[in-house]
Amino acid sequence: MVRGGAVPAGPTGYFRLSLAPMTCSGPAYPVESYALPCQSAEMVRLWLFDATGRLTTTLHETGEHNRVAIPLPALARSLALTGAAYVFMAHNHPSGDPRPSDADIEATRQVWRVARMLGASLQDHIVIAEDRWFSFRSHGLL
Repeated sequence: MVRGGAVPAGPTGYFRLSLAPMTCSGPAYPVESYALPCQSAEMVRLWLFDATGRLTTTLHETGEHNRVAIPLPALARSLALTGAAYVFMAHNHPSGDPRPSDADIEATRQVWRVARMLGASLQDHIVIAEDRWFSFRSHGLL
C-alpha cells in the first residue's frame, strides 16, 4: 500500500493528508481528529475545503456491514452553498481488506462527477481497513 502524500491545492500550497499511524487500536485517522471509527458498519466521510485550504464542511453517513450510501444530494448542496474547491473522501472496510470494490469505484466516479459539475475537484478517496489503506489517487484511479 502507498502511504501518505501531498495533493496540490492550487497556487498557494498543498493539502497534507496524514494516514500514519492508522489502526483500529489507535486514535489517528485522516484529517486531524475527524475519525472513521473501526466499527462493524461501513462509514463514509467527505471533507470539503475552500481554495485556501480551509475546511468548510464535513459530511458523513453510516451504512451496513458491507455498504454505505454516498450522500450525493448533501454533497451537491454543500458544494453549491460553500463554493468549496476541493473534496477528500474516505470510508472504512470492516472486512479488513482495503481493496476497493466495484461499488467503491462507481461511488468515487459519482462523487467526482458531482464535484466537477459544481466547480470542485475530488482530490482522493481513501479506503481504510484495520491497519492498511488504499488511495485511489496513488493507484491512478483519480
